[in-house]
Amino acid sequence: MKVHFKSNNEVSLKWSMMRTLILCWVLPLTILTIIVFDFVYHNLNQQTEQTIINSTDKAVEICLSRMQDSITASKNASYLPTIREKYNLYLLDNNRQQLYTKVTEFLIQQYKFDDRFLSTMLMFTEDPQEVYCTYSNKYKSTYSNVQYFKRNVLTQVMEISKDLDTKVKFLPIDNRVYMVRNLMTPTFEPYAVIVMELNNESIFESIGTIWGYETGTIYKNGSFLWGSKENEYLSRYDKVTNRSIYYKNKGDSYVYKTLKYNQDVLTFVAKLDSAVILYEMDALKYIVTFSIPLLIAFAFIVFRFFHRKITKPIFQLISASHKIEDGDYGTQIQIIQGSQEFSFLSEAFNSMSLKLKHQFEQIFLEELALKDARIMALQSQINPHFLNNTLEIINWEARLMENYKVSGMIEALSTILGATMNRRQQQHIPLAEELSYADAYFFIISTRLGERFQVVKEIDESLLQVPVPRLIIQPIIENAVEHGMNAQNQGVVTLHIFSEEDKLFIEVRNQGELTAIDKERIDALLSDDFDVENERSTSLGIRNVNRRLKIIYGYDCGLSIKSDKDGSTVSTIIVKLNKTN
Repeated sequence: MKVHFKSNNEVSLKWSMMRTLILCWVLPLTILTIIVFDFVYHNLNQQTEQTIINSTDKAVEICLSRMQDSITASKNASYLPTIREKYNLYLLDNNRQQLYTKVTEFLIQQYKFDDRFLSTMLMFTEDPQEVYCTYSNKYKSTYSNVQYFKRNVLTQVMEISKDLDTKVKFLPIDNRVYMVRNLMTPTFEPYAVIVMELNNESIFESIGTIWGYETGTIYKNGSFLWGSKENEYLSRYDKVTNRSIYYKNKGDSYVYKTLKYNQDVLTFVAKLDSAVILYEMDALKYIVTFSIPLLIAFAFIVFRFFHRKITKPIFQLISASHKIEDGDYGTQIQIIQGSQEFSFLSEAFNSMSLKLKHQFEQIFLEELALKDARIMALQSQINPHFLNNTLEIINWEARLMENYKVSGMIEALSTILGATMNRRQQQHIPLAEELSYADAYFFIISTRLGERFQVVKEIDESLLQVPVPRLIIQPIIENAVEHGMNAQNQGVVTLHIFSEEDKLFIEVRNQGELTAIDKERIDALLSDDFDVENERSTSLGIRNVNRRLKIIYGYDCGLSIKSDKDGSTVSTIIVKLNKTN
C-alpha cells in the first residue's frame, strides 16, 4: 500500500485563493480607499463651495425671475385700458362713486388672487389721499395692511413718484417691501400711482434654498431691501460680480452675489450654518472608517458569488457564441440551472440560435429575390442621358424651323438638366459655371415674362474662378422670383457678388418686404429641427442650400433672408474663399 505525503511547499486551494484575494484585492482596495479618502477630504471644501455657489446662483435666478414677474403683472394696470378709461370718464361726469367701484373691481380682478402681492393700492395724483385698494385674505393679508400703508408709506410713495417717471422702484419699510410705479397718459404724464406690497414668502423664498442657509439679506444700491439686517458687510459688495462668491469671516461662512438689475445694483447676501458644513466633513470620516471592513467582507462575498453564479455561466454562453460566430448557426447549449435569469438566458439563447439559423436562410432567399427585383427596376428606368439626347434632337429641329426662341429655352433647360445630373460627380465647381446655371434659369423666366421681368447683375469678375458648391444660387433665385413678383407678374431681381476678407458674398435682392409671419417662417425653415414633410420644393431648396453650406463651411457661413431699409428682401449666401473641394 502506497502512502502519499503532502509536500511542505504545497498550499491548499482555499488558502491560495485567500492569499490572492488579500494581495490582489483587499490590500490594494484598502490603500486606494485611504488615498481616495485623503483626496476627497482635502477637496471637499472646494466641492462644498461650488455647491453653495451653484445653489446661490439658482436661488438668485429664481428670485429675480419672480421679481420680474411681479413687475410684469403690475404693468397690466397700464397696458389694460380700464383705469385710464374710467378716469377719463370721471373727468367728464365727476361720478366718483362709479370711479371707485370700477377701479376697485379692476384691482380685485387683477391682483387679489395673485400670490405675489399681499395688498395693492392705487392713488390718482389729483387726490392722493383717496386710496383704491384690494388685499388677499388667502395669504394672511387684511385691511390692516392698507391702513399701515396709509399711515406710514403713502407720503413717501407720493414723493418718490414725482421723480419716478416710467421706472419701477422697490421701497422697503420695516419688514415690508413695496413696489411703486406710475400710470402714464399717452403723453407720458403721470396721472396715478400703483403700489404693490410684495408677498415676501413668495418673492424671496428661493433665497432660503441656498445650501446651508441660515439668514439672508438683499440690498439695492447699497441700501437694505429685505431680510436680516445683521449681515452688515456692504463694503465688500460694491462691485458687480455676476457670479456668487463664497468666503469666511471670523469663523462664519457667507456667500454673496452682486449684479445689475433694471439699472439698479442688487446684492444678495446669505449667512451659512457652519455646523451643516462641518457635519459633511465629520460624516465623511465616519463613513470611510466603518466602510473599509464592510467593503472587504462584501468584496469577498461578491467575488465568490460572481465566480459561481455569473462567470462560469457567461463562459458557457461565450463559448457557444464563438461557435455561432464561426458559422455554426443553430448551436444549442445545456440549460443552466441554479439561476432563473441564466436559465431564461440559456433557453432564449437556444431559441434565438434556431431563429438566427432560420433567418439567415430566409435572408439568403430574400437577397436573391431582391437582386432580381433591382435588375428589373433598372431595366425599366429611363436613362437620363437618353432624355438629354432627346432634348438635343428637339433643339436641332427647332433651329431647322428657325424657331430660335424655343431653341434657346431648350438649351437653357438642357443646361439646368445637365447641372442636376452632375455627370462629372463634382461637389465644387467654379463660380462662373454656377452662374451659367443661374443664367439658364434667368433666360427661361425672361422668355416667359418678357419685359415684365428684369435682371440686374453686379458681379466682381475676379471671383469667377472661386470654387463653390453646386446648385446654391439657382434655388435662391427661384425663391426670389416666386416671392418678388407683383400682382401683374412684374419684378426686378438683382444679383450682387462681392468679397470681404476671407468670405464670398452672393446677394439676391427682390422687391417686397418681409412680414412678421414671413420672418417667423424663414427662421423656422432655416433651423435644424424644422418638419419638412409637407413643404414645397422651393422651400426645401433654400433649406437644403443653407444646410449644405453649414455642413461644408461651418456655422459662420450659410444662408440668411432679411429685409433691407429700402423695403426689399435680400437673400445672402456666405461662402469661405479659402475652402477648396
